[in-house]
Amino acid sequence: MKSLKKIQRIMLIVLVTLISLAVLGQTDIISKKKTVFIDITTFTDTSVSFSWSNYETINSTSIYRKELSGSTWTLLYTTTNTSYTDNTIATNKEYEYQFKATRLTAPTEVYGYVAFGTKVDKKSTRGNMLIVLDTRFSSSLSNEIRSLQLDLIGDGWNTILISCDTSETPNFLKSKIDSVNSDSPLNGVILIGHLPVPYSGDNYIDGHYDHRGAWPTDLYYVTNERLWTDNKVMYSNSDRPINSNLTRDGKFDNSSVPEKIFAPISRIDFANLPLLNKTEVDLLKNYLSELSKYKHAQNIPIHKGVIENNFSAISEGFGYNGYMNFSSLMQSSNVVEADVINSLSTNFYQWSYAAGGGTDTSASGVLSISQIPNLNYKGVFSMLFGSYFGDWNTNNNLLRAYLADGKMLSTCWAGRPTWFFHNMGTNNYLGLSALRTINNGLSGSTLYEPVGLGSNLVHISLMGDMSLRNKYATPVNNFTGSYNKDDNKVYLEWNSLASHAVTSYDLYIASDTFGPYNLLVSVGASNTSYNYTPTTSDTLYYQIKAIYLDTTPNGSYYNNTIGSFIAIDASDSTTTSVALPVELMHFTGKQMQNIVELNWTTAQEINVNNFEIEKSLDAINWEQIGKQAGRNLTSVSNYTFNDYSLNFGNNYYRLKIVDFDNSFEYSEVVVINNQAMDYIVYPNPTKDGQVFFKSSIKKFDFNKNEISVTDVFGKQVDFEVNESLQSIKIHARPGVYQLFYLGKYQQVIIVN
Repeated sequence: MKSLKKIQRIMLIVLVTLISLAVLGQTDIISKKKTVFIDITTFTDTSVSFSWSNYETINSTSIYRKELSGSTWTLLYTTTNTSYTDNTIATNKEYEYQFKATRLTAPTEVYGYVAFGTKVDKKSTRGNMLIVLDTRFSSSLSNEIRSLQLDLIGDGWNTILISCDTSETPNFLKSKIDSVNSDSPLNGVILIGHLPVPYSGDNYIDGHYDHRGAWPTDLYYVTNERLWTDNKVMYSNSDRPINSNLTRDGKFDNSSVPEKIFAPISRIDFANLPLLNKTEVDLLKNYLSELSKYKHAQNIPIHKGVIENNFSAISEGFGYNGYMNFSSLMQSSNVVEADVINSLSTNFYQWSYAAGGGTDTSASGVLSISQIPNLNYKGVFSMLFGSYFGDWNTNNNLLRAYLADGKMLSTCWAGRPTWFFHNMGTNNYLGLSALRTINNGLSGSTLYEPVGLGSNLVHISLMGDMSLRNKYATPVNNFTGSYNKDDNKVYLEWNSLASHAVTSYDLYIASDTFGPYNLLVSVGASNTSYNYTPTTSDTLYYQIKAIYLDTTPNGSYYNNTIGSFIAIDASDSTTTSVALPVELMHFTGKQMQNIVELNWTTAQEINVNNFEIEKSLDAINWEQIGKQAGRNLTSVSNYTFNDYSLNFGNNYYRLKIVDFDNSFEYSEVVVINNQAMDYIVYPNPTKDGQVFFKSSIKKFDFNKNEISVTDVFGKQVDFEVNESLQSIKIHARPGVYQLFYLGKYQQVIIVN
């Protein structure tokens, strides 16, 4: 374990506060000097040629290679040139290269990394993925979680779903994860919702002594519990009590991860983010919807990376995280230096890195959480860096909020330490990069340099879906099937995939919706049907994937589409096919002036005649206000309907999903409360905590159960209501508080 004294000594060297060192708009020369920019210029089945450069002249370069699974580098060549051809490669192998260059001026030793492979085999199986769901969302997110599971299964994962109450302890959730891992060794864990948050350590890796203490760490869940102690650290942080760490308080002593993690872990958590002006469940629904669209190639990003480092004057060169990774994944010509949020608002770039002086809620020069509801940026993979918000379990935390509504699909606090994503270039998933970054330097093994400050510390975390990959293709459409009892055969049919040069179609079979799926047959690219005799009369579940050769800046590999699914009843009593039910990923509504816009997304539709939109003013009596025809696709479909007759008060909406045989089912109910949302509270700031309400509504119908007040950490604050005065009095000391009423958050400041 790294001692606190050592960490403090490092901090003193660099501790000229990060906020004051932010230099907006300055060219990031320091980061570029640290980076070896590598381009793969040409390759064949037996060779690959590289060229590379640095911001300044390179004296010499040593080129090392290893296979992806290897643990040691082999020196291939040392040269004073800036080009090299490796003629010793083999097909269907994944390599990674290290370029260690020397310069005449500081920094004298700099690094670059790149992954390469040619005709790398398809990754049909990726291992066991555990999804842990906050029990509060077991019902409200049932469709979205089902879609997530099928997308993961369709990408080669075996999924395991468990749930946990947010009120449970980290030790309790750890025991559940360990139980699963002992039966089915895990290759990944995704936490969804505000699941128990472990805290550990005594450090202040962002350089602020008032931030010293324990930070949140999900890494506890993927290591040996017996290596975590709670009997040594005794530090009370009066500035930020949440970071205090005392003996036997449930927060661990470890500042460093005690051993290599056995699986990557990521979190999707939108709790305590009132400034986003949306409910937690809506934020999760919207994120999971955008996630599925990306995996189904509904949203295809521009394969470029944009970098904005507002710490360009700091010698650590935080921008290295962007320059090295982006040039490795997409060639140096596709690295863009620009304002990140402006760029992502006009261009759907796949990658981004942004750094700026931070608070829990903002990164200077980049954005603050209060801006997010009004921004329309869009990206997939991102890195953020700045003070405070790396401590991600705070109220209105920027790191978690950056993924709001799926505007971004993943992020991490990158700069302390350095993150390495280059292995994603050969069709590896995001979590592998997290695992290798976290383990880099543990057990005496440092594969990647520079590790940066904070390597192996417990604060390292990944937000979003860690199964994400660089490239997806549109799934196979119109996958259908039937069973003919006369000849006892199952007949499967599908449309050919015209968007890619398909090499084969892989058909899988299972006895349950969620598998496990086993390969039934792989047929040639010219086939659009297959039939066979089943060995059981039970309902069988089928999946199809198209396999195609993907050529990228990192070589070539056989990629697969996300699987498409159907089910067929092979009993003697029927000859008809039974499709998986319509996958309604989400059904949401939003008010725009006097209009309600309803949106819904389906992951697949089979035998859907139409969607009937129904409305009610009391949630009892319903009337149809619209109808839209079904599309009956096995890919993602998006629908929109506008209600121009908005009533005052509650407006209830639901979908009636009608099949061709006139059977139907209903969606969840969406409630739009049409009230005056423009109320204000005054005086604000207030000296005694009492604020009055003013609105276009003549009189508020106060209901204490519908009003909430929280502090900056999301903790509920007591208050009393005075109906006759149309006011509330907040019982709290001076500070900033969030008041929620009538679907709107107001910031209330109490002063001395």
